[in-house]
Amino acid sequence: MKPSTETASRGRVASKLPNPTQLDLFFRHFIPKLKVTSLSKDTVLKHLRFIPYDVLVVLFVGQIMLPVWAALALVAVNVGTWWCYHRIPQFLRRVSEPDGEGILISGPIVENFARFIHSCGVHHRAHYGLMFAMMAGFHASMTGGLWGLSISSGTLQILAWSSYAALLFIDFVMYWVSLRTLQELREDKLREANRYTNELKRSNEELEQFAYIASHDLRAPLRAIINLSKWIEHDIGENCSPETREHLALLQTRTQRMDNLLQDLLRYARIGRDETTMDRIDLYEMVRDIFESHQIENTLHLVVKGPRVQVTDYEITYFLLLSNLIGNAIKHHDKPEGQIVVTFEPKKEHLVIIVEDDGPGIPAEYRQKVFEVFTTLDRRDQKEAAGMGLAIVRKIIHHKKGKIVLDENDSGGARFVITLPLVPAGV
Repeated sequence: MKPSTETASRGRVASKLPNPTQLDLFFRHFIPKLKVTSLSKDTVLKHLRFIPYDVLVVLFVGQIMLPVWAALALVAVNVGTWWCYHRIPQFLRRVSEPDGEGILISGPIVENFARFIHSCGVHHRAHYGLMFAMMAGFHASMTGGLWGLSISSGTLQILAWSSYAALLFIDFVMYWVSLRTLQELREDKLREANRYTNELKRSNEELEQFAYIASHDLRAPLRAIINLSKWIEHDIGENCSPETREHLALLQTRTQRMDNLLQDLLRYARIGRDETTMDRIDLYEMVRDIFESHQIENTLHLVVKGPRVQVTDYEITYFLLLSNLIGNAIKHHDKPEGQIVVTFEPKKEHLVIIVEDDGPGIPAEYRQKVFEVFTTLDRRDQKEAAGMGLAIVRKIIHHKKGKIVLDENDSGGARFVITLPLVPAGV
């Protein structure tokens, strides 16, 4: 018997397909379920190798087990995801693996969509939960579909169920492996982060301990040098020449500068260490006392604005903060007359302190550098400055988890805006 025209035509087209694969044969068997109308089935088979495997599975599962609108939605999602992933690989590589893990689940349907979900920055738990739900839904649909298929050949039934069982096993094994791998990576990263944190903490403690010991122990011989120079000057008395007196005065000045530097270094190392008990602090009185302790001439005036603020905190913290800011304004003021303005702006959960003056100000290019240790913009033989004041201020603010902004006011002077969190009164 001669084959029918339709069968012969199919044979000729099939013979032209390059190297048919098992996937081609699989879909050739189930192609009637795809309900293709606009294209011939052989044309679809011819282009199978150019379509993502996930899309084909969605087409198959969706057409035989889901409503039309749900099948179209699944196809649209998978086709769009596949297109994005392959057309913009550079972008997806950049956003889909922000931490270098890139853990993806292999298996039908889920792989490309998993990449898409991962690229959107979904938390790993939600990501794998969604993948588990998709896998469960897919396998439930596959079970129902295979159960309802009318396959006359017992061999094909065994083949279909065996293939699906293998697919189910592989999918859930890969899911479990992915979760275990992710957990191990997270544990490794956590251990590494803890190790780095402990090393950094130990290094900081050793550095602070060294600064404390060095500044404390070095002050003793410095004080001896200062006292010895005064004794020499006193013993020589009137027999001391002007040049010798000048040399002794220079010696005392330089040793006193070194002593001040070590004192500042000691204060810097003690920040966060000398905090014992909290007190109720009147910041208005503290600012007044600090200003008067500098024994300056009456040409420089202090103006305090805002409400009278009282805070519950460590007194040493606010004393070092305000004394260094006010002292910096006094030390670098270069006009015959002027004023220093301190403004308090209490908020609900934080306090804003503004310290400004009408002095020369700080150029914009140095506004970050002045907060570094041992940094001063003036020559040390012109003004006695160790360059530690603003470094102490910044460390205090960092320790208090606040922030500081340095700019200039309308008169061109320096303007420091400090924001500090408030401690509740009952603490």
